[in-house]
Amino acid sequence: MQNAVQVLGRLAIIPRVVSSTLAIDLRDANLQGMDLSETNFVNAVFKHSHMQGVILRSARLQGADFWDAKLQMANLWNAQLKEATLQYAELQIADLSTAELQGADLMDSKLQNASLRHADLKGAYLIDANLHGAFLEKADLEGANLSDAEFHGANLRYADLQGAILDGAKFDGTINLAKASLVGASVRLVDFSSTPMINEHIDEIFGDNRTTLPEGVKRPQIWPREKLDHKDYTAQWRAFAASKGVDIPE
Repeated sequence: MQNAVQVLGRLAIIPRVVSSTLAIDLRDANLQGMDLSETNFVNAVFKHSHMQGVILRSARLQGADFWDAKLQMANLWNAQLKEATLQYAELQIADLSTAELQGADLMDSKLQNASLRHADLKGAYLIDANLHGAFLEKADLEGANLSDAEFHGANLRYADLQGAILDGAKFDGTINLAKASLVGASVRLVDFSSTPMINEHIDEIFGDNRTTLPEGVKRPQIWPREKLDHKDYTAQWRAFAASKGVDIPE
């Protein structure tokens, strides 16, 4: 079975074969523990597949669909996952270090204790993602949407969160934000009351009257005091980010 899947992942190297037209469909497949390193599954479908422990090091997976796939302990080191769909995917303890995930959709994904060190997540969607205990050192999350994501115990040391949307995200005192960049990040509806490290970033971020800060941390005067609708808040956040040199796209 592994040999057959490896052959599928190498069809693109055949002269005149265009990988985007292969339409490889492996939904519901059992690929557990297979070594599929350096294969090409661009735009392939892996919906509901069982891929626990699969090895996809340096694989080309741009635009692939992993909706609800089981990828616990998978090795996706340096994999190319730009604009891939990973909604509801189970990626606990997976290794996504240095993976290219620009624009990928990881909404509601489970990334507890996963490694995303040096991963490129620019513009990725991580709405409602579970990042409990995840390792995100030096990850690039510029412009990512992390609304309502859970960060308890996550390591974001040196991570780049410039212009990221963190509205409603869950933080506690165990998160590591040392040397992280949150310039121009939106933190509306976030409760930082047990996150004293946020004080180091208070002048970088933009919240509103529903953002809770730790005792003794002064609320920036530029934050709106009144409750704003989404349109007005976004306009003020975009202006704040621009004053910090961060462009928030429309």
